[in-house]
Amino acid sequence: MYYPRRLSDVLLRRASERPVVWLSGPRQSGKTTLLKKLFLKKYRHISFDAPDVRERCLADPRIFLESLGGPAILDEIQYLPELLHYIKESVDLNRRPGRFILTGSQNFRLMAGITETLAGRVGLLNLYPLSLAESGCPRTTLALWKRLHRGFYPELAAFPRLDSRAWYGDYLQTYLERDVRGVLHVGSLRDFTRFLIACAARSGQILSLSDLARDVGIAVSTAKQWLSLLEASFQVFLLPPYFTNITKRIIKSPKLYMLDTGLLCYLLKLETPEMVMRAAHQGAIFETFVVSEIIKAQANQGRLPELYYWRTNYGAEVDVVLRQGEALIPVEIKCHSQPSSGMLKGLATFRASFPKQAGTARVISLAREPYRLDASTEVLPLSGLSGFASDV
Repeated sequence: MYYPRRLSDVLLRRASERPVVWLSGPRQSGKTTLLKKLFLKKYRHISFDAPDVRERCLADPRIFLESLGGPAILDEIQYLPELLHYIKESVDLNRRPGRFILTGSQNFRLMAGITETLAGRVGLLNLYPLSLAESGCPRTTLALWKRLHRGFYPELAAFPRLDSRAWYGDYLQTYLERDVRGVLHVGSLRDFTRFLIACAARSGQILSLSDLARDVGIAVSTAKQWLSLLEASFQVFLLPPYFTNITKRIIKSPKLYMLDTGLLCYLLKLETPEMVMRAAHQGAIFETFVVSEIIKAQANQGRLPELYYWRTNYGAEVDVVLRQGEALIPVEIKCHSQPSSGMLKGLATFRASFPKQAGTARVISLAREPYRLDASTEVLPLSGLSGFASDV
């Protein structure tokens, strides 16, 4: 079963405007499937996943590009970053829109090369796993926890009989062997796996690199490098704090989030949806889900994620802050069917700190219908999350 992707219109528009489009995202997020659906009638598809194709290309990159004979999808280009210079050379001779669509599942090395080599020639887009708007909003609380436990990768949605635990085991092994070891040359996969599990246990928490490194038994410099690797390969997202020069007592460490709740549950060894519902991590898993939905909504409009959290040294906190023009929209995330004003003390402090900029607050929750807590606070059910996140 194919799930139409919200990024499709933006992707078509970029390909009509730029000679090169770079579509990135985690492994198995549906990049190749989407590109074949939109472009395969007019584009050749070349995957550099196969060593013989890479060797043929490297033998004479100019001849290889000329032999394509027209627009092409160049898949898994992280295995052949040397080709970027020849693509630039080709595009400078012919800047017709839509000549090359490049894809890759990690941008640790590639992004620097793409932004430097193809500056002014490339449109940059990210495709994440399915959003709630693409896969459909669960109608019951139990259905929601089943969805969060299973995760949002398209293959798991398309084939409901697939064992999701086995799928994530295979996914993790492929990621470790092909990206972590094969491309990024991390030496100890055992230590890296422990590091990934430690990150999962901290999803939704303010990051302390020193604590993370100590718990895994690695140097802080190694933890920093590995965290950058996880971020570049779309396994985690670092939510930065919002602060201004006026606001001087803000904690400046980012919050750490896994980007898929299915992988998060797998790493936390939560084997059933019922275990998720009873887990001490339940609130963090729900918060991780909402943050990832906001990231997906912005990415599906072709925008880089622009969201923050806010917390003072005195403990007042707002889960997410979004910009809407000059306004700042505070968002609270509550794993509760009927949030009350008593749960939202951080909003009052935020409004007092930003009296002119604070817009109507949203509370994303398990409520069945939207309602207002007061004139400046609206409670939204999950069915309203995608529309709100897309509009901001």
